[in-house]
Amino acid sequence: MKNSEKGVSLIITFFVMVIVLAVILSVSALLYSEIKIIKNIGDSVIAFYAADSGAEKLLYFDRQVLPLGAGGQAIGRGFCSIFESCLGDQSPNESQNEKSMRCNKVGEPEPLDAEGLGCNYNKCNNCRISFNTAFNNKSYNVVATVRPSDDGKSVDLLIDSRGSFKGTARQINIKSTKATVSELITIENACVNPKSTPEGQEITISANVSSNLGNEDVIISNVKAVIKNYFGVIVAEIELPQKTGTYSNGCYAETWSTNQTGVYNVDIVATNSAVPPNTATVTIDENSCQSACYAP
Repeated sequence: MKNSEKGVSLIITFFVMVIVLAVILSVSALLYSEIKIIKNIGDSVIAFYAADSGAEKLLYFDRQVLPLGAGGQAIGRGFCSIFESCLGDQSPNESQNEKSMRCNKVGEPEPLDAEGLGCNYNKCNNCRISFNTAFNNKSYNVVATVRPSDDGKSVDLLIDSRGSFKGTARQINIKSTKATVSELITIENACVNPKSTPEGQEITISANVSSNLGNEDVIISNVKAVIKNYFGVIVAEIELPQKTGTYSNGCYAETWSTNQTGVYNVDIVATNSAVPPNTATVTIDENSCQSACYAP
């Protein structure tokens, strides 16, 4: 009986070693996964900031690096001139920080409007561009679009910036909207001519009105003259039809007369076809008639 028990200790020792080895391998696999996750998180953070750098670069060029007109004055917006602002390939003598400010354009600016003018420097409201930059194992690719919003009330800037680092990629999407009513509708050369007439004699009320969105779906839908007496009470409202110009932009004018003598003030009110509509108003003053746009 004693001889039959020989070797049991060896078997028990073997099973204990197998169990210990299995535990060690399981713990190692878990630790390896955690280490890999931590490394990927670090790479992901770097990729995220690479994408952020691309978005910040485009915003910088759009706001600061503006095209210059014939007189050397900044015109338009930098979005449509970024390809001329990109510095191209990196110089081998540059530091990594300097290289990160360079960019290589991808393709050509793509106008998104039917007339092909959306990438024009002066307009720059319907265009798509893309560029990329690579430096110190990091890279980012930016695709950006500027175009009138669906409601026609503003101009939207859309930025998609994708950053990469060691096989890890992160993406940032930005939408920026900017517009004010004064930028949407312009009223110039508002005029009442002649300034003083006998009762019953017609006067001509005129003004240049234009929409600044460059969107064919949003036009100047109505221009009217609001006539008030000395006390500010409205005595008449007349529509001003378009007399000259193209599209919905141009000179709007109409005649008006009254049989009551008195002092009258005139406001020009212009409305566009946006939903909801935008309205701009100017009051005709004594200096407004220097460049009247219409004379019957």
